[in-house]
Parts: sequence; C-alpha cells; structure tokens
Amino acid sequence: MSRLLAWPFALALAATAAATPVPRDALPTTPDPVYYPTRVGAKRAMGVNGRVMKTYTVTVADPQPDGSVRVYEQSESRGVPFPFQEVLSVSPKGVFWTGIVRNEDGKDIRDVRVTPKWEPECLVRPEKARWEWSLLDPARFPQAGRRVRTYEAVGVERVVVPAGTFRAMRVEQSTRDEANPADFRRTAWYAPGVGVVQTAINGRTLEQLLSFEPGPIPAKGQ
Repeated sequence: MSRLLAWPFALALAATAAATPVPRDALPTTPDPVYYPTRVGAKRAMGVNGRVMKTYTVTVADPQPDGSVRVYEQSESRGVPFPFQEVLSVSPKGVFWTGIVRNEDGKDIRDVRVTPKWEPECLVRPEKARWEWSLLDPARFPQAGRRVRTYEAVGVERVVVPAGTFRAMRVEQSTRDEANPADFRRTAWYAPGVGVVQTAINGRTLEQLLSFEPGPIPAKGQ
C-alpha cells in the first residue's frame, strides 16, 4: 500500500515488470465509485522506472451489513510477504484504515490512538475536502509525542502512469509530530476500483502503478 499509510519502509528495487493495461471491467462506472479494489485476488504492482518495488494483493473481501467491504491486503517486497496484512473498510463514503493484523495469529497491532474511543483513520473521503486525525504511538515512536495527520482531497486529476491513464482523486497528507515540527507531506492518487496509482513525497514522485490485475469476478451468490 503504497500504503496508504506513510510508513518509512526501506524498499529495494526488484525485477523489471512490463506495463500492463488495466482491464476495462476493473474500472467501475457507477455514480458512486469506490476508491479501492474489492475483489479477492486483485493485485497492484508499484514501482519506478518500470521496476517493481512492492506488490499489494487483496486476500479477503468481506461484505458488511452497512454496505461496506472489509478488505485485507497483503504487501510483498521482492516476492517476500510482509508478516502482517492491512485491513481497510471500503465504500462510496471513502477508504478507512481499520487495523493491521499479524499473519501468524491474526492479532491487531494498529497504532494506539489519543482518544479513548478509537475510530478508523480515513484515507480517502470524496465528499469532504479536509479532515484530520491525531494519534499516539509510544511503542514505535516514543519521542514523537502527539502525531497529527491532516488530509485534504484536492480533487480529481488525470494521471498517466505505466499501467494506463486514470482519473484519480488526489489526496494530500501532512504529518507533524509534537517533538519535530517539520512538515512531512505525502500525496497519493486514488483511482476508482484500483486504489493508489501514484504517490509522491514532498512533491517528488515515489511510486507509480506498473500493472493491475482486478481479480476474478465472484460467482453469483458469493
């Protein structure tokens, strides 16, 4: 992913991947699209200069009573899976990061939140221009203090990447720590039914979508 979360993973370059056009049936045409894949087997390959840095595969897509889909996504670097999967809630209302679970036991190891009542962090919210989340993570960042993430949906833009051309929602994320006032800015472009197609850090392109496999269409009744 490319995560949608701005975690500083050290990513090594891997094998070159040919750009693969996105299948037409992967691009929803509904009036209220979702900005993430919701089929089991959907796979994104992200990288730079045609070389894969990371892949993201949907392993679980569980429809919920409220109409959203709970999506589990497995990340890999150079073919080696990360020891955890990220969990997201996907619906026309937006994409919400709801947790991160270890593969070995399914234990949720998400960040510790400031507020007593935890709410999922929103990564994309099409109907709202600006929103903010505060969190504490004393285990991983003991010196950071309170961490504030401010998100802003700038609008829909035309984005050209190796996998094709998309009309994608541009989201600016600004992260500040109490202990470090420097502003870390991350930009992500989300395409309907595909998810992140491009990311940038402080204005410099970090990753682009090299290929996308939408996953098989579920059989009726599934």
